[in-house]
Amino acid sequence: MKSGTDWQQVTRLVSVIFVLWSALSLRGEARELVDQSGYRVALVERPLRIVTTAPSLAEVAGDLLVDGLDRIVGVSEHTTFPPSLTKRTSVGPFFKLNLERILALKPDLILATKDGNSREEIRQLRELNLPVVVVSTSSLGEVSRSMELIGEALGVPDRGKRMSGQLNAGLDAFRKRASNRKNNPSILIQIGMDPLVVAGGNSFVSDAVSVLGVKNIYQAAEQPYPRPSLEDAVMKSPDVILIVAMSSNVHELQSSEGKKWLAFNRVSAVKEKRIYVLPGDRILRPSLGLLEGLASVERTLFP
Repeated sequence: MKSGTDWQQVTRLVSVIFVLWSALSLRGEARELVDQSGYRVALVERPLRIVTTAPSLAEVAGDLLVDGLDRIVGVSEHTTFPPSLTKRTSVGPFFKLNLERILALKPDLILATKDGNSREEIRQLRELNLPVVVVSTSSLGEVSRSMELIGEALGVPDRGKRMSGQLNAGLDAFRKRASNRKNNPSILIQIGMDPLVVAGGNSFVSDAVSVLGVKNIYQAAEQPYPRPSLEDAVMKSPDVILIVAMSSNVHELQSSEGKKWLAFNRVSAVKEKRIYVLPGDRILRPSLGLLEGLASVERTLFP
């Protein structure tokens, strides 16, 4: 990336080019949309060159577009759903986007996330007059709203509302089953291994798992994903330890991370042999696939 005066010159030049290109290629009437960061975004009626900057955004957009996946021209690394999007141009990992590659794709819509993408990179994209719609997914309510917003941005608002309704109906079904259970175990949701990273109260992951009736031992943490000491986690003695695998090698993590906890035999989850490892792609992504992930957690905790 260029910086200082060079970056400003590039910004001005590309802005002019993009405005001219947009004027020539405007598809339908222009419209405005206020995203979840409070930013007012000017969009074409039916975006045909869409870039998604996080795997969850590609998944939601892909599900909403159904047979229009060719409209998605760029995705972030580790995008796996829908499978056909793995062949799209990569714009880098969600935490460090390749801005030049995004510019080269000439997008008429960029979907970004407040909870993963760099604020500075979003600002730079907006300085280039690129249409960036930012969603927020720090709670289940925000996840639901993000689906509606993405539907609006894509020009398919009814599909976005239906997806949001599906999510909320599924969550209500989990809550109903949880209300009939007598035992509500406490749980540690482990996401990072070294150092220890857990799901805190201000995260949609903790919010989602709570619909199963379990109690996150770090619910009171202000950070969405705090890094407590191992001693603190042991002292809290959760009834269940759920290790969410960031990679696909669940068995390897069960062997390595699961065994690490065995040294702390005074922890309730260790004594009761309730240490579980589950794949993370369905649990850690704020998409409709979250219902599938919660079903897996429910089957594991309440067989």
